[in-house]
Amino acid sequence: AMMITISRDGQQFGPYTLADAQAHLASGALQPTDLAWYEGAPGWVPLPDVPGMSGQPAMAGPHDPLAAANPAVAAAGAAASAAEKGSKKKMIMIVAGSVVGVCAIAAGLWFFVFNKDDGAGGGGDNGAGGGGGEATFGKMVAPIFQNHSCFDCHDSSMTQKIMGGVDFQDPSTVKPLLDDGTLVSVLEDTGDDRMPPEGKGEPLSPADIQKVKDWIAAGGKF
Repeated sequence: AMMITISRDGQQFGPYTLADAQAHLASGALQPTDLAWYEGAPGWVPLPDVPGMSGQPAMAGPHDPLAAANPAVAAAGAAASAAEKGSKKKMIMIVAGSVVGVCAIAAGLWFFVFNKDDGAGGGGDNGAGGGGGEATFGKMVAPIFQNHSCFDCHDSSMTQKIMGGVDFQDPSTVKPLLDDGTLVSVLEDTGDDRMPPEGKGEPLSPADIQKVKDWIAAGGKF
């Protein structure tokens, strides 16, 4: 009896009798694109070209008869399924990582704006508990300094040339001015030493200077 060996994607299955091959082709377990070899064949030929082959091919269902007939086919199918699942899982992880990264960036921007811009206009919390929040540089002093252009010369995120070595982004450069009273002194000065300098910004009002004093009295926290 004719025995037929099947080749698919570099793997060989069988051999099958002509009747079994016909049945598998009709059920969809074997496909017309499969290559076949039988004794006396000139070489590998398309399965439908095998002498005596008949039967209409059908789409293989969830339970592939070829897998049941040959364990190697089942193993190949399982490997393909696992690879597909792994690819989907990797894509989900990439998308999730991207979402987390965007959220982290958004949170960082919100924190920066909140601490520097909250209460802009000089009408923010004065640290006496009116806003219920802690008396910090970002809430009490930063809005005042922004209105008077102080950040133009004393904020390393806005300029590369920090005047007098005082950088509002680096509390260690500001703390000594709080301890010895220099910060309040230059804000109250009406002469050449006043801050902001003439031409750079308008002098602080007594009310704004008092808020700076209140912030210092509350601990000068950043």
